[in-house]
Amino acid sequence: MSKTNLTFDTMAQAASQTGIPLAILKRSKAKGCPAFKLGSRVNLPDFLKWYYEQPEVVEIDLQHERARLTQAQAVAKELENSVTEGRLHCLADIELHVWHNCLDPLRRKLEAMPRSLAGQITAAPDQAEQILLTWADATKLSIASKSPTP
Repeated sequence: MSKTNLTFDTMAQAASQTGIPLAILKRSKAKGCPAFKLGSRVNLPDFLKWYYEQPEVVEIDLQHERARLTQAQAVAKELENSVTEGRLHCLADIELHVWHNCLDPLRRKLEAMPRSLAGQITAAPDQAEQILLTWADATKLSIASKSPTP
């Protein structure tokens, strides 16, 4: 918000700093309030002037808002159930799984390689897989080649 002209960058910012419900701001914009000249930016004096000049106050439709709340609660419960049942995983769990089961073993194998191979892999990244497979074959290591299929 600019202190000189009381313009907020977003409707959410205006709602949080003024206490005006976001739903009222959105409905006012939809009804053509001139306070929303640049997208979601809100000029507070223009909004207040327009809002109190309206013959009927822009009210919140409580039934509609209750329906939205009920729907949001249902979605939240469905997501919670998906996590509980193992059909959905949080990002932190996925990152931990990828690190422990993929990246950490790869790091250990790369650290075990002779330093002389590092220059070859860096110099020819397109041939890195072949260099690693050749080294693994020579050292009797089992590395699964999983090249992406187009």
